[in-house]
Amino acid sequence: MTDKRILDDWIESYMQYTFDEEPPVMFNRWMAISVIAAALQRKCCLRWGSLIFYPNFYIILVAPAGRARKGTSMAIAEKYISEMMIPLSPDTTSLQALISRMCECTNTEEETEEGYFESHSSLTAFAPELTVFLGYANKELISALCDFYDCRPRFEYRTISRGIEEIVGVYLNLIGATTPELIKGSMSAETIGTGLPSRMIFVYEHKIEKRVVCPFYMLSPEGQELKRKLIEDLTKIRSLKGDFKVSKDFLGYWTEWYGNYPDECPFDPAHFGSYWERKPAHVMKLSMVMSASRSNDKIIQVSDLKRAIELIEMTEHKMPYVFQQVGTSSQAENIQRVMNFIAIKKTVSTKTLMKEFIMFVTQTELDGILSALHMSGFIGAPTIKDGLTIIRHKDPTERGLDANTLR
Repeated sequence: MTDKRILDDWIESYMQYTFDEEPPVMFNRWMAISVIAAALQRKCCLRWGSLIFYPNFYIILVAPAGRARKGTSMAIAEKYISEMMIPLSPDTTSLQALISRMCECTNTEEETEEGYFESHSSLTAFAPELTVFLGYANKELISALCDFYDCRPRFEYRTISRGIEEIVGVYLNLIGATTPELIKGSMSAETIGTGLPSRMIFVYEHKIEKRVVCPFYMLSPEGQELKRKLIEDLTKIRSLKGDFKVSKDFLGYWTEWYGNYPDECPFDPAHFGSYWERKPAHVMKLSMVMSASRSNDKIIQVSDLKRAIELIEMTEHKMPYVFQQVGTSSQAENIQRVMNFIAIKKTVSTKTLMKEFIMFVTQTELDGILSALHMSGFIGAPTIKDGLTIIRHKDPTERGLDANTLR
């Protein structure tokens, strides 16, 4: 096997491999990123002054129950990770089990570019039901996950039966899924926006990308050949180790972007204020993945940085939907239901809305919800057509959430 890649870009080729499936494009794209993050492990990093960035992520797919094929998107990614024999913990439900699994996968034979050996405990965990994985008010696990995300050199955990367990070279890559309803039930309004949620990339979608009657591309000769190439190039990605470097063009663009980075989160600051503070770190980590997706040279080009920023800002367009049901308003759930319905339909009459939600709201309550959505910019001003009052969903870019505004 030579070092030369077969494919021009691993992520884009993965998107081609999954094009004939129902999960949303953004779900599959972030799963491709998760696969690369799982392959790179703690063997790779980007040194930035006193900081060290590792390419691990906590990526959480969010959608209303049964609407967007979260499990399907995760299952495709899991197959690639499993086939590469990358340490995987798909069924972890406790801190003790997670620590034991990380200790089991400690690698003591990894030779660095400098010629010495270094241990690391790199693990990817799947959490198809994030709230089950986290438990309810499991502060010990949540605190440990915050430490794991930051890839501490060592983590010690004291047990009654086994004494002190030590993880050397922590690296946890988390792939999870949940619904807005479950988030409301498992996270309080006070804890959201800080700690663990600020370390997560929440990828929200309302519905499936398209309905696919015969999803046979993956089984076709063309699909099987593309999978073979994806596996071969992923093997090369997994072989990468050492420090990533940045190009001069990267430095120029980063200086402009980060130098003008807004102090305040321009969308849902109550829930995403702490995420906003961590966003530059997310961008750095994602730039490493973008570089590894296209090349073995470990040079992060300005194109990788731009691509990382663009993807995160596209993801941010729908992030406010994640915590819509978390709040003190008695109408929070109904507001979320109405918002989801309008977002899917794009254009709908108030008569249709009343028929859909007659079991949940009165006419007066629906009018109040629509008035609030109009004031927030989620919908445009009502119009009249054929005697019906028409409501139109405003695209995120119409609400000022385009890339230029966020930057």
